[in-house]
Parts: sequence; C-alpha cells; structure tokens
Amino acid sequence: MFSYSFRFRATRILRALFFLLILNLTLVARENQGSENADVKDKKFAFYTVIKGDTPYSIARKFSLTTDDLYSFNPQAKHGIREGDELKIPTEFMIHLDDKTTNGIKYVTYIVGRKETLYSISRIFNTTQEEILKANSSLKGVLESGTILKIPLSSNASDVAPTPVPKPISAEEYTLVSGDNYYQLKQRLGYSQSDLEELNPILKEGFKAGLVIRLPTKRSVEPVREKEIAIQPDKKEDLVTPLPLVNSEPFMSKTSTNFNVGVFLPYCQNQSDSIRTVQHSTNFLEFYSGILLADEKLTASGMKIKLHVYDTCLDSMILNEIVKRAEFYSLDLVIGPVYPSEQTSIAPLCFKNHIPMVSPLSSDSRFVSSTPGYYQINPGKKLRLTTTADYISTNFSDQNIIMIRHADGSGDDKFLFDRLISKLGSAKVHQSIIATEDGAALEARLKDDVDNIFVLAEVNEADVSVAMTRLNTLSKTHRIKVIGLQEYIKMQSIDIEYFHNTNLHYLAASFIDFENTSVIRFIGKYRSEYGAEPSQYSFQGYDIALHFIGSLGKPAIKFLTSDTDSELLQTTYRFEKPAAIGGFINRSLYVIEYTPGFEVRNIAELEGVVGSD
Repeated sequence: MFSYSFRFRATRILRALFFLLILNLTLVARENQGSENADVKDKKFAFYTVIKGDTPYSIARKFSLTTDDLYSFNPQAKHGIREGDELKIPTEFMIHLDDKTTNGIKYVTYIVGRKETLYSISRIFNTTQEEILKANSSLKGVLESGTILKIPLSSNASDVAPTPVPKPISAEEYTLVSGDNYYQLKQRLGYSQSDLEELNPILKEGFKAGLVIRLPTKRSVEPVREKEIAIQPDKKEDLVTPLPLVNSEPFMSKTSTNFNVGVFLPYCQNQSDSIRTVQHSTNFLEFYSGILLADEKLTASGMKIKLHVYDTCLDSMILNEIVKRAEFYSLDLVIGPVYPSEQTSIAPLCFKNHIPMVSPLSSDSRFVSSTPGYYQINPGKKLRLTTTADYISTNFSDQNIIMIRHADGSGDDKFLFDRLISKLGSAKVHQSIIATEDGAALEARLKDDVDNIFVLAEVNEADVSVAMTRLNTLSKTHRIKVIGLQEYIKMQSIDIEYFHNTNLHYLAASFIDFENTSVIRFIGKYRSEYGAEPSQYSFQGYDIALHFIGSLGKPAIKFLTSDTDSELLQTTYRFEKPAAIGGFINRSLYVIEYTPGFEVRNIAELEGVVGSD
C-alpha cells in the first residue's frame, strides 16, 4: 500500500503533463488535419460521422469523391476507419442533386453539419421543417452531425423563389428532445400549449425529437432565468438566496431510459499552460475520465445517456450564458460545478426547475440547507469534526486523551475540544499548547499503562509539522496514537513515515481498497482506455456517475442510499437532510488508520452527525 501511495505522488505532475500534451496534440491535430497541401487548407469543410458498415470507398461514392480525395482530406483514414470517426468533407460536395424525381419533386441529398438543426437547414433550402420530416420518415432522435437527409425541392429548382423569413419577434429557439411534451415544457420553461402552438403550428401534429421550435418571450408562467435571481456581486449576503419553504423530498426523475446529464467542470483550457494550470486541468480531466467509464457501464446495461459537457473556466459570465440556453432546461441531472462560487447561479435554477444537482468535490455546505434537490458528496468540516469527537469519546474514553492546540484556542481545534469536553467532561481531556510546551513537557503528560491519544485539529502546516515531529520522537518509547485530519497527508513538509510511527487515524469520506476486485477491474480498464494510472479524481467521477446517473428513471429515494451491489469503488452513499428544508449531505465516513507496519487501511465505517454544519 505504501509503495502504491508513494508512486502515485511521484508520478502526479508527469501524468498531468501527459494529459495536457495529449489534449494539446489533439487540438493541434484537428486544426492541422489535411494541411499537407495548399488546396486542402483553402477549402471549407463539414464533418461526416462514420456509421456502421461505412468504408472509405462507400463514403467517397456518397459524396462524388474519389478515395484519393477522401484520403487527402483525411490522412488518418488511410490506416482504417471505425464507427464514430469524423471525416472532413469539402462543403461543395455536401449537397448532391438526385437524378430522379418523385411526384414531380426533385430532391437533394444533404449531410448535416455541426450544430445544424432542421430549422436552420429548412432556411437554407427555402422549405419547411414539416417537408423535411415527411421526406425523411426514418429520422429518429436528435439531429446529429453526419446525418444524411433528402431535401425536397420544386420540380424546377431554379424557379423556386426564396420565401421571406419572418423576423423572430423577441423569440428564442429550442430543439425538442425525446420525451418532450406540453407538460414537460411548461414545467421546465413556463410556456403554455397555446403559447407554443401560436408560434409553432407544427406541434399540433405531435412532438418529434430534433424539431426546432420558437419560444416567445412573453410566457404564461414566468420562466426561471439567472437574471431573475437578482444576485448582486457586491452584496455578499445575497450569494445564498433564501428559498421558499417547500417539500424537500428528492426530486422524482422521469420514467424513461433516455437521459440528458450536464457535467460542469473547470478544465480552463483557455488559460496559460503553467504547471498549476496543467495540474488543475488534469484533475478534472481525470474526474471526467471516470464519468466516461461509468457511462460506458450504464450504457451497456440499457440506459441511453447524453452527456452535455461544459468547461466553466471559473468564469461566471460563461456560466450565465450556459444557463440561458434552452438545452439547460432539458437536463435530467447536473454534476457540478465544482466550486461554490460557480454554484451560485446554477443551484437556484436547478431547484426551481426540479433538476437534481450534485456538488461533487467541495465540502462547503452553504447551499445544502437551503436548496432542495442539492446533493453534497463530501461531508463538511464540522460534520467530520463532530463525528471525530464522538468516535474518540466512544472508543478511547478510558485512555489518556491529550489535545494539542494552537495558542489562540480558536477555530477547528476549539470546536473539537468543546465537543470532547461535552462528551467526556473536562477531567478526561487534557490540552497541550504547541507554542509553549516543548517535547519534554509533552512527554511529561504521557502514561505508561494506557494508550496516549493525541488529538489534533490544527490546520497550519508549520504547527502540524512541529507537533508530528515531537510525537514521532515520543513514539519510539511510548504507546502513541494520533487522531488528526485528512488534510495532513497532503502536507509536503511531514515525512509519511511519521504517520505510520504515530499510528495516525483520521475520518474521510472515501477509501480505496486496492485489493477489491471491482477496484482492480477498474484500474485495468482505466489503464487500457487512457494509458495512465487512475487518480482519486478518477474514482470519484466513476462513483458519482454510476450512482446518480444509474438512479435516474428509478424512484427518487434511490438517490439517498447506494445499493450494496452497486460496485461503487471508494465510498457508500448515505444522504440525509441537515435541515427541515434544503438538500442532502452524504454522511458516510471511514476511519483510516496508518499502521506501524506501513499499511493504510479502513478500520471502521461511521455515519456522520448530520446537522453539525
């Protein structure tokens, strides 16, 4: 266990650089594909997505190209193509006029480009969405890049006069997704049936995924928009907007196997490539890599999942634009954003639109008590401290308990000390001040007939380092056990050997057992897919996606507790409300022990005291 932990730390920056290098090479490759000759560089391209059964020859014929032409635009295709690959096709070959007519109507074959919709295509050809749908009866689902459409034209295309396109009067566009109906749109966006049909008569014929409709500004029920929350950046107290008292049971997800999941992560690819930015970006790329492996597992089980991935870039302006998009209101689950400052604009919107929101990494609990449908994965600091005090009072009340404290007696150590006193009484808990007591004074407090339990809640690395150095020396001649914080293992100035010598214990929200068969299988899969070792972020991304996406379409109560057979890798979820209203916080905690034999193991699973945050 020690060797794996040491290797994990030693390779962290190298793996970070590797991920960024791969990402940058991918972007450069996409920009420079086909740059081998000037003709290719000067052309404008659309992208065709390879489907099952395609060959370079069949694709070339489809667009009246030669295979040599196809290879010149896509050199990588010389080594073979597979389903899902994207190939560049010059735009002049994207439209092909068919020789035959049907009932006096000529058709063109058209390949859908990126971000095109039925509405935008109908404008190109001066036709309607209805006519395109009639000509393509097999069209199902959302219109995707690479889809081939038959577009009806007049029998004499040159005689077709462009039809004037009415100017949208303060209207937006929305692309229908599978499962949409009048009730869903009214619940999510606030439009009545009459509002929608007034601008979109085609809806009277039924809803069809991929159809683009117009949304009027004036609504029968006012929509939930970021600007309506009226968050003033200069008024700190408004960052957590008080929400109305409502039933805060888990939001019921739709009964379906098709789901839209939004993933909001700060990859920050537009920032400078400093080592800090590289490490920052890599953490979230690894988290997302874990989500992708969970997505693959759930897809194999029969779920149909569409991931909408957003780079928030730690930029509130970017987030404000994202939540104004119609697609945001089609989401069935939101994972992220990571930081509370980013969650400010999204958490209230998710609540008001009944979209469950998962806070994946932060232990900041500012939203959980006021935002129904909000799920906080990492327990807050006070919850950990309260549960730590209760663990000590339950298991070591007959031992020599000494709390090492900072001189000012404030902050976390005061909170923990007061909790211990309330549970055990002042006679049972002694205290030592780091700044005034040296190693000899500390040794004078030790007893030989019982274990000496040293409790630390200090977070200043310099003070923790001093305390651990003194305790490491005492551990050579006395029975010592340290109850500390998870944060200590990340402190670079402390030798990891000190943790083992002093038998460090701490409470954590997760633990990875590298002998577990599911963990071993995941590591093998991760290595195969990404050519790298998974980090703790990878495991976290996998567990969160497997539990929450896997619970969609099931009774909402499934969100609150992970199944024993769910094959989560590093945690068990047990969510509970810290207040009568609001969301849910995970209260599963593990007691992690660093043994003198250089093992790191989980010795107990606890249920945290919810409400202490």
